Amino acid sequence: MKYVEFVGKKQIIINEEVLSQCEIGTEQIAGRTLYTMISAGTEINGEYLDVFDWGYPRKGGYTAVFLVERVGSGVQGFQVGDVAFTMGCHQSYQSVHYTDAVKVPKNVKPEHALFIRMANVPMATLSKTGITPGEMVLVTGLGAVGLMAMAVYSNLGYKVIGVDPDQERRAVAAAAGFQELYESVPLNDGRYNKKVGLALECSGNEAATLDCCKIVRPHGEVSVVGVPWKRCSDVYAFDLLNAVFYNYVKLYSGWEFDLQQHPSQFMYETFEKNFALAMDMLASGKIKIGDFYTVRPHTAVQSAFDDIYNKKEKKLSTILSWDGAGEV
Repeated sequence: MKYVEFVGKKQIIINEEVLSQCEIGTEQIAGRTLYTMISAGTEINGEYLDVFDWGYPRKGGYTAVFLVERVGSGVQGFQVGDVAFTMGCHQSYQSVHYTDAVKVPKNVKPEHALFIRMANVPMATLSKTGITPGEMVLVTGLGAVGLMAMAVYSNLGYKVIGVDPDQERRAVAAAAGFQELYESVPLNDGRYNKKVGLALECSGNEAATLDCCKIVRPHGEVSVVGVPWKRCSDVYAFDLLNAVFYNYVKLYSGWEFDLQQHPSQFMYETFEKNFALAMDMLASGKIKIGDFYTVRPHTAVQSAFDDIYNKKEKKLSTILSWDGAGEV
C-alpha cells in the first residue's frame, strides 16, 4: 500500500507498506482508493506546517472514496463493486468498519462525494444552535467548508449570506447560485446589522469573529467553525468581550469533533447522520459541486501542497487521484 507521509515541515514523500493478505474482519469492507482530498486548512497547518508541533513522521488524510472489493460476512448495505466514502487517509487502499463508510449513489461522482466531509464541519453547529430555519445565517470564509455551509444551510431553509475578501472565492459562490456575497462583514448595512441570527465563522480569523459578534441580533449566535491556527490580526480580547456582553451573544466552538461518529442511547446528532443528509443533498442535486476543484495524481502530492500553501492553486480544492482517473 502506498501512502502519503509528512516527514518534516513542507516535506512529503510517498511511502509504502506491505498489507497482510489475511481475511478481513466480519464487519469490514476494503478496496482500492479512487480519490482523496486535501484539506487546505487542517492538513496545511497541522501536517504540512506543523504549527502546533505535533511532530513527524505522520500520515495525512481527511476524506476518501474507494471501490469496495472485499466485504466481510457480517456487513450490511455494501457489496463488491460499490463505491464508498470514508474519513480515510491519503493511501492507495482503505479498510474500514462498514458503519464508518457511506455508500456513494450511482448518480454521484466519486470525487464529488469527498465534499460531504467538508459539509459535516459546519453541520456540527446544527446540534447546538437554537436559531431555526427562516432566520438569517452569515458565513465568513468561503473555502470548501464555507461553501458547503452555504449550500447546506440554504437547503435547510435559512437565508444565507457569504463573506470572503477573495474575489475569486466570491465568484465561485456566485456560480453556485448565491447572490448575497460581500468582501467584508456588512456591519453598516441596515438589511443585516443586528438581524443575523447565526454566524458561522469558517476562516479561523479572530477579526472576522469580532465582526460576527457585532452583526448578529441580540441573543444571536456565533459558531467558531474555522480553526484559529495562528494570530491573524491585532484584535484585542476587550473588543470581542465588549461585543459579546452588550449584544448578548452566544459564542461557542463549532468544532465538528464535539459530535460522536455514531448514535448512542442519548446522542443522536452524529457524523453518521450528517454524512447521510449531505449525501442525500448531493444525490438529489440540492448541493451542486461545480468546477472549483483540481484533480492531480497522488504522485504530485508535494507540488499540490506547495501550490496550495504558496497560493498558486487557483481552484478551491485539490483532489488526489489514486487510479489515474480525471487527472490534469
